[in-house]
Amino acid sequence: MIRLETDQVLEGKQIRLREPRRSEMEYIRSLWADPETMRDVGGPIDLDGKRASQWYTRMVDPGSEQDCYCLILLEDQPIGEVSSHRFDSETRGADLNIKIEAEHRGCGYATDALETFCRFFFRAGGERLTDRIAPDNVKGQRALLSFGFEHNSSDTEVFLVDMTRERFQRLYGDNGTQ
Repeated sequence: MIRLETDQVLEGKQIRLREPRRSEMEYIRSLWADPETMRDVGGPIDLDGKRASQWYTRMVDPGSEQDCYCLILLEDQPIGEVSSHRFDSETRGADLNIKIEAEHRGCGYATDALETFCRFFFRAGGERLTDRIAPDNVKGQRALLSFGFEHNSSDTEVFLVDMTRERFQRLYGDNGTQ
């Protein structure tokens, strides 16, 4: 299980990461519904009130042992999300998700959020983060490759990338301990 502790905040260089409060579900709904933000990741998602409540229960409170979801905050205002999903306790791997509001892209926030989240994930015992990027999401592919994820050609239906704990340690000088 790789989850933040209650009220835990992860500090990046420019951003902070923490679990959302129930009162912030409206922000998450608006983030997912924004056509520009969601264009490259499958399009907008309408998360109605009931589905939003069910999602919050499943992902945050009480949440699950396989998922870790964080808002990306800039000066206490959310500007996106980063999370891991479907953590496998045998392989110690999980799927990655990151979204930055369209208007906040290109400012280094995604890189800061990724470094902060990866450091937490690998220190907590994770071994591999994987992202399945849409083949036409070239910006997303370039961003994760630039960060240091490696392309894995084993899945030809998506652009699959991986980051291992060892690779993260080499690139970012983190020894992976608390």
